[in-house]
Amino acid sequence: RHNRHPRPNPGPSPNKLVSVLARAAAAAKSDKIGGMMMIGLSLPRVGDFWALCKPRVVALITLTAAAGAGLAATKHPVQPAALLIALVGITLVAAAAAAFNCLVEVWLDARMNRTKNRPLPGGRLTRMQAGVFAALLGAAGLWLTAHFGGILAASLTAAALFGYAVVY
Repeated sequence: RHNRHPRPNPGPSPNKLVSVLARAAAAAKSDKIGGMMMIGLSLPRVGDFWALCKPRVVALITLTAAAGAGLAATKHPVQPAALLIALVGITLVAAAAAAFNCLVEVWLDARMNRTKNRPLPGGRLTRMQAGVFAALLGAAGLWLTAHFGGILAASLTAAALFGYAVVY
């Protein structure tokens, strides 16, 4: 018999929907979706990315840069807005250097009681996540420093990034 009004498609069954959601949750938990590493930004991870930056060290670096700029401004006046933006750039690069340093020294941090619970040796962040985060911070910081602080400031900042991340 022919029905003039076919039934609407009810959509996926509840069991199938639960299965799909369970797989998505498992993929999100493992940071892999479609074979690609994802950077996931859950609230606990924000704190882990913050810790990767070693904020107390970065604050001292920024304070030192500000003091140097203040001393230089007595002979070479500078626009306050440009100085502030350049200091933000320097801060971002210092945070990138700290994060890169954590990547380079993860094996050492894993062996020391004081550092074994940091985000990388503690397994809360992957090396890929830390590397991408550090690269983005460094690129943004160097761009800001170059455009608002000048090429000399950006070059010195890049040298400091390399020195702290690799040489130190």
